[in-house]
Amino acid sequence: MIRADDFVQDDFKVRVAVGNLLGPQSAVFRIWSPRGKSDVYASVRDIAGQIKISLHESGECNAGLTTEFAKQETAAVDVAGVHVTRVDGPV
Repeated sequence: MIRADDFVQDDFKVRVAVGNLLGPQSAVFRIWSPRGKSDVYASVRDIAGQIKISLHESGECNAGLTTEFAKQETAAVDVAGVHVTRVDGPV
């Protein structure tokens, strides 16, 4: 039996931007999902190591600092933690 997973070799990764080739353009967004998971992550490519959005299969959605950046910039993190926005359940 052939399964969809048999064809997936790597994580899913895509870069997206909108605009006009000769005019205004948005930032480049990086969207990715680890192999074998239904979680999806997104960030502006230039600051992907600092801030990201995560959409989890469980329905939990987060927007905030990455764990790595929070460890490096402890002054930027208060008692609320690294998440600026957190939503549990369907949106």
